[in-house]
Amino acid sequence: MLKKMVKASVVLIIASLGVIAYPSDNDNGKAAASYSQKKASQIDNGAAEAAEKFINKYLASEDFDKWLKNAPVTSRFRNELKERSHVLSISELLLGERIKMEDLSAKDKKLLKKYGGVEYDPVLGLIILDLRKEESEFKVKSFDSKTGIIVLKDKWEEEFLTGTGNKGHQGGQEITLKMLKVKGKWLVDGIIW
Repeated sequence: MLKKMVKASVVLIIASLGVIAYPSDNDNGKAAASYSQKKASQIDNGAAEAAEKFINKYLASEDFDKWLKNAPVTSRFRNELKERSHVLSISELLLGERIKMEDLSAKDKKLLKKYGGVEYDPVLGLIILDLRKEESEFKVKSFDSKTGIIVLKDKWEEEFLTGTGNKGHQGGQEITLKMLKVKGKWLVDGIIW
């Protein structure tokens, strides 16, 4: 499925990926870590394990539905991911001219409007283009226990020379997740783009 999504990603799908933001009251809309940010060595192990499991199992998965069934996510976010995956499928059909906008149900049209289209991947969006499935592995970089914001960084990074001889860089992507403790267990409650 991942290969299919990347193949379909050659064309930008309908519009840019919707943003999930969980700003604090004092950060002017930015989900930046506050004074309570902790380094990876000081992070709650439950939060770190849930966040790393969420993304690394996703990268290793060949079946989105099977992965999502076992993913450590809140029910709200699980529903959102299902919707995003569905929107990606609809977008691919529209771009391939296998269906027309007027053929869509009112519910599907509403989802397309809600998410503005989904680019490339329902979980990672454009980031998927800068990952190497076989080599990418995300580890916790930082965690803000006050806001539940956790930053993961891909261990794979590479510098290379471009065709013009300039230095290029690939990998080392960061993903920011919103974590929520539910009944004593840490779950992913959103991705912050």
